[in-house]
Amino acid sequence: MQRRNFLLALGMSAVAPLATAVEITTPVESLSDRPPMPDFQLTDLDGKVYRPEDFRGRVLIVNFWATWCPPCRAEMPSMERMLENFKDAPLALIAIAMGQTEKQVREFAAENPHSFPLLPDPDGKVSEAFGVTGLPTTFVVDGGGNMVFRAEGGRQWDSERLLRTISLVLPKS
Repeated sequence: MQRRNFLLALGMSAVAPLATAVEITTPVESLSDRPPMPDFQLTDLDGKVYRPEDFRGRVLIVNFWATWCPPCRAEMPSMERMLENFKDAPLALIAIAMGQTEKQVREFAAENPHSFPLLPDPDGKVSEAFGVTGLPTTFVVDGGGNMVFRAEGGRQWDSERLLRTISLVLPKS
Protein backbone atom coordinates (compact mmCIF):
# COMPACT_ATOMS: atom_id res chain seq x y z
CA MET A 1 0.00 0.00 0.00
CA GLN A 2 2.80 2.43 0.87
CA ARG A 3 4.58 1.62 -2.39
CA ARG A 4 1.39 2.26 -4.37
CA ASN A 5 0.87 5.63 -2.65
CA PHE A 6 4.52 6.54 -3.26
CA LEU A 7 4.24 5.68 -6.97
CA LEU A 8 0.98 7.60 -7.25
CA ALA A 9 2.55 10.63 -5.57
CA LEU A 10 5.59 10.36 -7.83
CA GLY A 11 3.38 10.22 -10.92
CA MET A 12 1.33 13.21 -9.78
CA SER A 13 4.47 15.25 -9.12
CA ALA A 14 5.54 14.66 -12.71
CA VAL A 15 2.17 15.76 -14.09
CA ALA A 16 1.39 18.61 -11.68
CA PRO A 17 3.80 21.20 -13.13
CA LEU A 18 2.29 20.77 -16.58
CA ALA A 19 -1.28 20.80 -15.31
CA THR A 20 -0.83 23.93 -13.22
CA ALA A 21 0.98 25.62 -16.07
CA VAL A 22 -2.29 25.94 -17.96
CA GLU A 23 -4.64 26.44 -15.01
CA ILE A 24 -3.40 29.75 -13.68
CA THR A 25 -6.20 31.37 -11.73
CA THR A 26 -4.83 34.89 -11.74
CA PRO A 27 -6.75 37.08 -14.14
CA VAL A 28 -5.15 38.55 -17.20
CA GLU A 29 -3.60 41.97 -16.63
CA SER A 30 -5.63 44.87 -17.93
CA LEU A 31 -3.43 47.43 -19.69
CA SER A 32 -5.28 50.60 -18.74
CA ASP A 33 -3.01 52.84 -20.81
CA ARG A 34 -3.74 50.69 -23.90
CA PRO A 35 -0.35 51.12 -25.58
CA PRO A 36 -0.15 50.63 -29.33
CA MET A 37 1.05 47.24 -30.49
CA PRO A 38 4.70 47.46 -31.57
CA ASP A 39 5.36 47.42 -35.28
CA PHE A 40 6.78 44.19 -36.68
CA GLN A 41 7.10 42.10 -39.78
CA LEU A 42 7.33 38.32 -39.51
CA THR A 43 6.99 35.54 -42.06
CA ASP A 44 5.09 32.30 -41.48
CA LEU A 45 6.18 28.84 -42.62
CA ASP A 46 4.45 29.31 -45.99
CA GLY A 47 6.23 32.59 -46.72
CA LYS A 48 3.28 34.86 -45.91
CA VAL A 49 4.31 38.14 -44.26
CA TYR A 50 2.39 39.42 -41.22
CA ARG A 51 2.29 43.02 -39.99
CA PRO A 52 0.10 44.74 -37.38
CA GLU A 53 -1.84 46.67 -40.01
CA ASP A 54 -3.05 43.35 -41.46
CA PHE A 55 -5.30 43.01 -38.41
CA ARG A 56 -6.89 46.48 -38.19
CA GLY A 57 -10.57 46.19 -37.37
CA ARG A 58 -10.13 42.75 -35.78
CA VAL A 59 -9.20 41.68 -32.29
CA LEU A 60 -5.80 40.03 -32.37
CA ILE A 61 -4.42 37.52 -29.89
CA VAL A 62 -0.60 37.65 -29.98
CA ASN A 63 0.93 34.63 -28.28
CA PHE A 64 4.66 34.38 -27.56
CA TRP A 65 5.87 30.81 -27.13
CA ALA A 66 8.76 28.41 -27.81
CA THR A 67 8.94 24.82 -28.98
CA TRP A 68 10.82 23.78 -25.82
CA CYS A 69 8.29 25.37 -23.42
CA PRO A 70 5.83 22.81 -21.90
CA PRO A 71 3.22 25.40 -20.76
CA CYS A 72 3.34 27.00 -24.22
CA ARG A 73 2.69 23.69 -25.92
CA ALA A 74 0.01 22.75 -23.38
CA GLU A 75 -2.09 25.89 -23.94
CA MET A 76 -2.16 25.69 -27.75
CA PRO A 77 -5.09 23.21 -28.01
CA SER A 78 -7.20 25.54 -25.83
CA MET A 79 -6.33 28.38 -28.22
CA GLU A 80 -7.71 26.30 -31.09
CA ARG A 81 -10.93 25.74 -29.12
CA MET A 82 -11.11 29.46 -28.25
CA LEU A 83 -10.88 30.34 -31.94
CA GLU A 84 -13.67 27.85 -32.66
CA ASN A 85 -15.84 29.60 -30.06
CA PHE A 86 -15.35 32.88 -31.93
CA LYS A 87 -15.35 31.50 -35.49
CA ASP A 88 -17.83 34.15 -36.69
CA ALA A 89 -16.21 37.05 -34.81
CA PRO A 90 -13.57 39.48 -36.12
CA LEU A 91 -10.79 37.70 -34.22
CA ALA A 92 -7.37 36.39 -35.24
CA LEU A 93 -4.49 34.72 -33.43
CA ILE A 94 -0.79 34.58 -34.25
CA ALA A 95 1.82 32.59 -32.31
CA ILE A 96 5.28 34.15 -32.34
CA ALA A 97 8.05 31.66 -31.55
CA MET A 98 10.53 33.66 -29.47
CA GLY A 99 14.16 32.88 -30.33
CA GLN A 100 13.11 30.01 -32.59
CA THR A 101 14.35 29.35 -36.12
CA GLU A 102 12.13 28.45 -39.04
CA LYS A 103 13.53 24.90 -38.90
CA GLN A 104 12.59 24.50 -35.22
CA VAL A 105 9.08 25.84 -35.79
CA ARG A 106 8.63 23.73 -38.93
CA GLU A 107 9.59 20.56 -37.01
CA PHE A 108 7.12 21.46 -34.26
CA ALA A 109 4.35 22.22 -36.78
CA ALA A 110 4.86 18.88 -38.54
CA GLU A 111 3.95 17.09 -35.31
CA ASN A 112 1.51 19.69 -33.95
CA PRO A 113 -0.59 21.25 -36.72
CA HIS A 114 -2.51 24.42 -35.83
CA SER A 115 -4.99 26.57 -37.72
CA PHE A 116 -3.28 29.78 -36.63
CA PRO A 117 0.05 31.01 -38.04
CA LEU A 118 3.27 30.06 -36.28
CA LEU A 119 5.79 32.85 -36.81
CA PRO A 120 9.48 32.33 -36.06
CA ASP A 121 11.19 35.25 -34.26
CA PRO A 122 14.76 33.89 -34.41
CA ASP A 123 16.54 36.98 -33.10
CA GLY A 124 13.83 37.73 -30.51
CA LYS A 125 13.48 41.34 -31.68
CA VAL A 126 9.68 41.24 -31.90
CA SER A 127 9.44 39.57 -28.50
CA GLU A 128 11.73 42.25 -27.10
CA ALA A 129 9.62 45.05 -28.66
CA PHE A 130 6.56 43.66 -26.83
CA GLY A 131 8.52 43.49 -23.55
CA VAL A 132 8.21 39.71 -23.23
CA THR A 133 10.24 38.41 -20.29
CA GLY A 134 8.73 34.94 -19.80
CA LEU A 135 6.92 32.30 -21.78
CA PRO A 136 4.19 31.96 -22.63
CA THR A 137 3.07 35.57 -22.77
CA THR A 138 -0.08 36.56 -24.61
CA PHE A 139 -1.55 39.93 -25.53
CA VAL A 140 -5.11 40.78 -26.55
CA VAL A 141 -5.10 43.68 -29.02
CA ASP A 142 -8.23 45.63 -29.95
CA GLY A 143 -9.31 46.43 -33.50
CA GLY A 144 -7.50 49.78 -33.34
CA GLY A 145 -4.15 48.11 -32.68
CA ASN A 146 -3.97 48.87 -28.96
CA MET A 147 -2.90 46.27 -26.41
CA VAL A 148 -5.74 45.77 -23.93
CA PHE A 149 -4.77 42.67 -21.92
CA ARG A 150 -1.58 40.79 -21.10
CA ALA A 151 -1.32 37.25 -19.72
CA GLU A 152 1.91 35.74 -18.48
CA GLY A 153 1.97 32.00 -18.00
CA GLY A 154 -0.09 29.26 -19.57
CA ARG A 155 -3.87 29.51 -19.64
CA GLN A 156 -6.92 27.56 -20.71
CA TRP A 157 -7.96 30.02 -23.41
CA ASP A 158 -11.32 28.34 -23.86
CA SER A 159 -12.27 28.74 -20.20
CA GLU A 160 -15.46 30.66 -19.49
CA ARG A 161 -13.49 33.42 -17.78
CA LEU A 162 -11.15 34.04 -20.72
CA LEU A 163 -13.89 33.75 -23.32
CA ARG A 164 -15.75 36.51 -21.43
CA THR A 165 -12.57 38.60 -21.26
CA ILE A 166 -12.03 38.36 -25.01
CA SER A 167 -15.72 39.13 -25.62
CA LEU A 168 -15.22 42.46 -23.85
CA VAL A 169 -12.81 43.55 -26.59
CA LEU A 170 -14.88 42.37 -29.55
CA PRO A 171 -17.00 45.03 -31.28
CA LYS A 172 -20.62 45.03 -30.19
CA SER A 173 -22.98 44.02 -32.96
